[in-house]
Parts: sequence; structure tokens; C-alpha cells
Amino acid sequence: ICTKCGALAVEDLCDSTVQGDMTYREYFVPGMEPTEACACHVAVEVCQDSGQIAGAYCPADRVERSVYLRSGTAGTADAGAVVPEGMIVPPGSIVMGVPAYVRGPLNERQRSLAPDGAEEYRELARLHASTNREVPCEK
Repeated sequence: ICTKCGALAVEDLCDSTVQGDMTYREYFVPGMEPTEACACHVAVEVCQDSGQIAGAYCPADRVERSVYLRSGTAGTADAGAVVPEGMIVPPGSIVMGVPAYVRGPLNERQRSLAPDGAEEYRELARLHASTNREVPCEK
């Protein structure tokens, strides 16, 4: 099973991502197992010199295959980013701009804050909804 989308893992994609093996074994009640293959991973030919999708000017010996998550499934985008359809965002990247571009990888501090930040927003939303009053934010 693909850990990112919950669909059937695709050999040489889900188990070969730049993040490592994104598969696991799961046991299902008969009739409840996934039937569709993972569609969240994509293999891309990347130029080692530029770090971008390999084009006509990238020497053939400098092209390597990398597996990434499709846009919308990985990384962190700032609120104003306009991500073009089909853009490939490397996992753990910061995306910003109009049109969006990959600014770089999240640093360790940013990685450690990301999960807590989302939960903090959910908790603030629950508190606001239950009290129907303004909730102060702390830094």
C-alpha cells in the first residue's frame, strides 16, 4: 500500500521515492481492499547539473530518474503561491511565488514546526467555533 495516498503501491515508484520506500503491508477485510493503483507518485528524468527536469541541453550521462509526489501532495506552499497544474514539487520543499517556484528544501526547524502548526490551527478553529469569540494567537 502507498503510505501517501492509501492506494495499491506501484513497484519502482512508491518504493523508490526521493524520501525512500513509501510502502507498507496492510491486511483488509475481504471486499474492503483498495483496487486502484497509486496515482500520487511520478517518475521524472532530472538533470543532475541543474536539478530541473532534464531537457535537450542536459548531457545524457547527467540525467537520473527520480520519483516525486505530484503537486498538491507534498511540500509547503505559501498562501499566495500559484502552483501551475502538473508542477512537480519535491517532497519537503518550500514553494512560493506567482507562478510558483521551488525555493528550496525545508530546514530542520521548519520540518519540526510543520506538523504542530497544522494541529495548532485546527485547535484554534475548534476553540473559536465552541466559544464564538475571537481567540488570541501566541507566538
